[in-house]
Amino acid sequence: MSYQYPIPLKELAHPPNEEAPPEGIVEHPHSETPDIRSPDDAVSILRQESRPLVVGLDESPRCAWLTGGRDRNDPYILNWSGSLASSYDFVAFAYDTGVGLVVDERWWSSGWQWAEKGSPYTTSWTPYTLVEDAGAGARPMALYFIWDDGQDMYMAQPPC
Repeated sequence: MSYQYPIPLKELAHPPNEEAPPEGIVEHPHSETPDIRSPDDAVSILRQESRPLVVGLDESPRCAWLTGGRDRNDPYILNWSGSLASSYDFVAFAYDTGVGLVVDERWWSSGWQWAEKGSPYTTSWTPYTLVEDAGAGARPMALYFIWDDGQDMYMAQPPC
């Protein structure tokens, strides 16, 4: 299926097997603001008028891709490159069901990472868990998200 990028995060579906987060887990605190633990938490900061978010002026294309997943229990690894739009950019495991894109937005899980923390990042997703959640036809992918001030939301960038 062909998609028109950038895609708003809010338009992407989430995995069907929602689980409650484990008690007290904080897997991804932001380096500048440790109480920001997820992109959902970051939205309040990103919507503020005055904020120094731009890391650099280099506009090299942002690109995310997967490695790993060679056998049923081999975890997928998120990889990415390009300049940060802000320290709140993130990459996430996603998959194409043929009907739509699904992104792992269970922020307490290990299906995403702040881009500023550096590539690569090993996810908890494997070919086995992908089939369990999405069925045999799902195609895994990595997506790079940046905050779009004009849209006032996170937007997925075109995959490489």
